[in-house]
Amino acid sequence: MSLEDKKIIDRKAAGRLLETLGKDIIEKGTVELSGIQVALPEIIEVELEYKEKHGRKKLEIEFKWNHESTRTTSGFIPTEETPHVIKIATIDELSPGKVIDFAYPTNMDSAILIVLPDRELRAYSTVCPHKGKCVAWDDQLQKLHCPAHGAVFDPESGEKLEGPADKSLTKIHLQIRENQVFAIGIAR
Repeated sequence: MSLEDKKIIDRKAAGRLLETLGKDIIEKGTVELSGIQVALPEIIEVELEYKEKHGRKKLEIEFKWNHESTRTTSGFIPTEETPHVIKIATIDELSPGKVIDFAYPTNMDSAILIVLPDRELRAYSTVCPHKGKCVAWDDQLQKLHCPAHGAVFDPESGEKLEGPADKSLTKIHLQIRENQVFAIGIAR
């Protein structure tokens, strides 16, 4: 049921609807509203309000958060600028040293997921901040490398270690849910 629709349902159906919403919020960190996945931050202000107006009674449940509160323990929740979440891999597919290329935030943008030796995960845009060329994983160096001008980037932080680039790689925030790794937003 789309929450935008107005329907008359019995009390049990209303309870099941709230139960389903609660389960999605707890397990997925998102709620689907009118076909759009809305990601919720870790901390939410909840306002419950009972109103009686013109002989009608109304219970409003309102979730509020500001833009700054969209940081979670595992990264940023997507905002209007980066609205989509994509699955990259399952945890079972990952092992130390594994590198996965994927497209993010659009199908035209190149990104990379790196599994560090301690099994920590990092993801970056592969656009070199120097001239916009594409960086790639260098197995020998165990670092990200831009073949165009020789820039080398630290896989743990994305910071430039060598070369002409003056900025770090753009970090892609990750979230692990139900044994799956998702790209959920870009650091700005």
